[in-house]
Amino acid sequence: MSLYDAARYLTNAPNKHDAWAIKPNSSPSPITQECQPTHLVMLTDGQANMKVDVSAIENLIGKSCDDRTNASERCAPDIARWMKTTDQSPLPGNQFITTHTIGFALNALGGAAGQQVRKYLQDIATAGGGLHRTADQANDLLSAFQEIISSTLQAQNATMVNSSVPQNIYSASSRREHKPEEYYPLFKPAGSAYWEGNFKKYGLDNSIPPVTIDAKGNPAHDASGAFKSDARSFWSIADDGGEVDKGGAVSILPDNANARRLFVHKGALPPSSSPNGVALDTGHYDLRLGNHYITNKDIGIGVNDSAERKALFDWIRSKKMGDPLHSSPTLFSYGCNGSITGGQCNGTDRQMALIGTNEGFVHLFDTHNGEEQFAFMPGELLGNIKTLKENANITASNEHPYGMDNTVTVWANDINGNGNIDASQGEHVYAYATMRRGGRGLYALDITRPKQPKLLWKIMGGETTGFEKLGYTWSQPQKSKIVDKGQEIDVLIFAGGYHTNDDIPSNYRNTVPYGNDIYIINAKTGQLIWSAQNDLSLSKMKHSIPGKVYVLHSSMSNMATIEKKEYAQSLIFADTGGQIWRLFLKNGEVGNLASDFLVSADDGGPGKEGVIAETSNGRRFYHTPSVVVLRGSQPKLAINIGSGYHARPLNTNVEDRFYSIRVPISPFSTTNLDDDNILLDVTNKLTKAEGEQTAQAISNNQAAGWYIKLTGNGEKVMSSATTQLGSVFFNTYVPGVKSNPCQPASGTNYLYVANLLSGRAVEEIGFTERKMAMTGLTGLPGAPYFVALGGKYYVKVKPGLDGFIEIKGSFDEQGKKTYWIDLQDE
Repeated sequence: MSLYDAARYLTNAPNKHDAWAIKPNSSPSPITQECQPTHLVMLTDGQANMKVDVSAIENLIGKSCDDRTNASERCAPDIARWMKTTDQSPLPGNQFITTHTIGFALNALGGAAGQQVRKYLQDIATAGGGLHRTADQANDLLSAFQEIISSTLQAQNATMVNSSVPQNIYSASSRREHKPEEYYPLFKPAGSAYWEGNFKKYGLDNSIPPVTIDAKGNPAHDASGAFKSDARSFWSIADDGGEVDKGGAVSILPDNANARRLFVHKGALPPSSSPNGVALDTGHYDLRLGNHYITNKDIGIGVNDSAERKALFDWIRSKKMGDPLHSSPTLFSYGCNGSITGGQCNGTDRQMALIGTNEGFVHLFDTHNGEEQFAFMPGELLGNIKTLKENANITASNEHPYGMDNTVTVWANDINGNGNIDASQGEHVYAYATMRRGGRGLYALDITRPKQPKLLWKIMGGETTGFEKLGYTWSQPQKSKIVDKGQEIDVLIFAGGYHTNDDIPSNYRNTVPYGNDIYIINAKTGQLIWSAQNDLSLSKMKHSIPGKVYVLHSSMSNMATIEKKEYAQSLIFADTGGQIWRLFLKNGEVGNLASDFLVSADDGGPGKEGVIAETSNGRRFYHTPSVVVLRGSQPKLAINIGSGYHARPLNTNVEDRFYSIRVPISPFSTTNLDDDNILLDVTNKLTKAEGEQTAQAISNNQAAGWYIKLTGNGEKVMSSATTQLGSVFFNTYVPGVKSNPCQPASGTNYLYVANLLSGRAVEEIGFTERKMAMTGLTGLPGAPYFVALGGKYYVKVKPGLDGFIEIKGSFDEQGKKTYWIDLQDE
């Protein structure tokens, strides 16, 4: 009868609602919106023992109740089924009620009686479409409620991280040619700690522009950009559509969890002058129950808690994958098992993909069959396993855990350039994994033999000597070369990353204790070669630098003993204080590295250097600039970047902007680069004639570039731009206003395509408007990226049927061909 009373209160069906048991004549149904979910939890510690008014219940549900052995149990499953399958409100659409059950301390009833109650409660939950759980202690009861609440908050659709299209390293004509393959990381957001993830492969057809296709050769996306329900990803034996837990790499994981190759490393492994690393496949570093190298303390449980230890190891080794929230797959190849003709591998391309997840692993997958080769977890993340398994609800003080939440950098050292990695010739594949919000670590893996990985070294911000300023490792390392003390060195270049002080709006332009540095390290040994804070005096370097460092390379031939090669010439980066920086390396030598301050967001008083925005406007840079070289009688760099508060995407207090700035290639000094005097506002300059005037003024050195005001309420740039063939592509996000609670306040995404020289719309490739809404796309779009297929050139701007845009050559505003080179990293 308690379930009957609850149904009478909850329902808003005509002539059914009756809240007499709550508050006579004054308690309306809580079902007030067409979209709201309604859930009921029935908790009991004993058998049903009340007399059932069968006729009243049958009148409520409009049908006869099924007979049951225990008369007191009659009609309860029927009520639950009626609430779940019958519209409970006259509002548009269907409003159903889901019923969950919890049996508490049922063991006290005795074996047979307890078992009868369990079956009874399971029948109710099954009829009501909910969960049935039992609990014997208060902690069990709490866990049961948390699991039920978590299930009500689960997202129904997959969320896609930026996809990746691999380069064809065998292409005879150009290393910029790509393969007709596309790889998607997927995850399902939830209101609890653990988010499901997956990694799926699709193809690209030969349309112009190409369309993403599934394993059956059909378009994989519908018009909204979502995966079609009948789409089947490669590696899958059945249609998996947008289901995160079906198909893809997760479906290939072995059913026997003990067969997975999962490794962990604890403790220090500092950079060394001649690192050999540690072989992770020796058994000592296996992430498995019987390995006492991993202590109970490491995983956050009691010393003698063997049952929970087993449960945690069983869970972490199970057939699943965590969310790759900010990790795009990094694709590379060990070579071709077979002949190469016409730029194609005629055998099996030993192509692999590396991807990090917030479960705490870096996974290596074989893209030929989707098989996981191994997964590595830093010891610092072992404590997250218990949190993820318990899967408590996310709150302001209990955030979604982060792990290896960044894109991995790979150095495939193919010395002879034949596309095959041969360890016997000294060739190798190194991977460099960072953590984003997961921590302050950088981990170097030797994966030359994919089944026998090694951990070469690791760097921990605040712990490893020389890296005191290294913050949360948001900044993906960039592979380059320099000359130090006359010796050519392979290096990694990365920024100090992030400090969580920047999560707080009022901390804008406050000095952070770490995250505000630039590092150059030996790519083989991990040893520190140079850092800005250790080797330069830069009073304005006081803000987080979360984005990748753009490394501009230039051919150097000043040393007789070294052949003409590409060395790092300039380091270009931006910070959360709204500053854009350039550090110049003379002849590729860090000994000659000098500060060359470009652009600042200082508040514009006399003598201030590099002013582009007032401090009160709060503009911040989180991403790497897109940099190109403009050739001509006076070669210049075009630096393209947009501002936006990445840590607060719903913030509407800042008028953000997109900038395209011109600076000489050679070292220079800038003292007063600001919006009003140097940069041209082209926000409303949309015609061809206005574009010609802008381009002419910049060409004649009357202006140092242009900027566009982002005029939407809270509109901001949330990813890097890409500059290709004379056009600048970038995405913006405008937060939504939730006027209707049944419409998601997901906001609107816009694609901008602007002429590099003038900022106007690019009519040459079919854009009469500079800004267009990306309809059907929810969430935040990734950065646009370049793809070359079949001699055609495209930019991928979003998922979906119209996700690729063909680009052709661009002309300057006087109608003459513009010759320039794009130096963005691939």
